[in-house]
Amino acid sequence: MKNGDTLAYIHANDEEKGKIAVEDLYNAYKFSAEEVSKPEHILGIVE
Repeated sequence: MKNGDTLAYIHANDEEKGKIAVEDLYNAYKFSAEEVSKPEHILGIVE
């Protein structure tokens, strides 16, 4: 993603609930000004 890209659209029937949803979504992500390396998809195999 790049700065300014849309992360999500939030639809709410109440302004306060919409604000809470925006805050929750924002807090679910970690933002960085530097490029972040992509983690491996498979972390390990349990036998």
